[in-house]
Amino acid sequence: MQVLSSGVAISGLVLVVDDQVRNRQMVTNLLTHRGFEVITATGGREALNCLAAKIPDLILLDVIMPEMDGFEVCRQIKSNRATSHVPVVFLSGSADQSSIVRGFETGGVDYIAKPFNKAELLARVLTHVQLVQTQRRHEAQLLEHNRTLGMIAEEWHQPLQHIALLTKKIAELHRPGETSLAMEANAQVESMLTSVERFLHKQSQEQAGLRDFPAITEQITSNLETLAGRWYLTAKRKCVDMRITSPSQEPLVAASPFAVRQIVDAVLSNAIHHTPRDGMILVTISRSNGDVLFQVEDQGSGFPEDYLNEPFHPYVRHAQTSTPALGLGLAAAKRTADRIGATLSISNPAQGGARATVSFKDHASH
Repeated sequence: MQVLSSGVAISGLVLVVDDQVRNRQMVTNLLTHRGFEVITATGGREALNCLAAKIPDLILLDVIMPEMDGFEVCRQIKSNRATSHVPVVFLSGSADQSSIVRGFETGGVDYIAKPFNKAELLARVLTHVQLVQTQRRHEAQLLEHNRTLGMIAEEWHQPLQHIALLTKKIAELHRPGETSLAMEANAQVESMLTSVERFLHKQSQEQAGLRDFPAITEQITSNLETLAGRWYLTAKRKCVDMRITSPSQEPLVAASPFAVRQIVDAVLSNAIHHTPRDGMILVTISRSNGDVLFQVEDQGSGFPEDYLNEPFHPYVRHAQTSTPALGLGLAAAKRTADRIGATLSISNPAQGGARATVSFKDHASH
């Protein structure tokens, strides 16, 4: 382990690629003496095989080698998403300007001429490994920072949804001349809610490995069967049987993963909450006319008539009744569905119980 004058300890893994035994031995001895772990390869194909097994902090790559030269090796390294971030320092006995330029064009970050000056070689390696490790620490800190923000945003999202729905309802209940304050409050909450949802959507993209595609605003969700399955144990704890039917090839939904999860969670939470003990919930996932249908049927008492006449309007349970509160969760789900271009409808089937149907856009039709 090398300790810099700043007090920062440096160690790391370096891949040395050179077809000359003497060069490999000299570089290996120099770096291992300074605390680095070194792996070696005699040519391009062996180097690529090494990278498939283990990703180093730095690659020292000879230019002139049999079968595959260093420029081609570097091109393949940079075209592979798993290794594209690894810095490549070229090693060459040629100081030709065009060769140096070509090295940088293929993705190299530095160029060291042979025969090696040991002090220079060590200094270059220390510099590049330190840069890699500093970047890695920053990324870890950023990940932890975003994870904390994500937890806060998740905690804020549902209360903000409820406040937005309630302030809108308050504005609707007042006489025309008395709505300005409620509408202003609703506008402010909607603005905050939109910001939180954008952040959570961005996080869901990154967690799905889509951070390299910032121009895409809506992405494929996790499959609906998996999202529904998250509620299986919750239903079991209430002694409610939940059965999920879906096609053998799960349809993918063209919408934000975060938004779809919010809708699925609201619909299933409502169904489980209103289904009596030993009851059953049927979840059906299917395709229909370019859409993906997510349908939930329960064996509860069904939606109240006044709620069906004015669906998705939030209201609060009266203190004198034991009827479960209804409206906030489904109203929030309806708001989210409208925002992503999905449709949410409710009904009471003839055989009893309640039914909620969500129609998402099928990714296959896009």
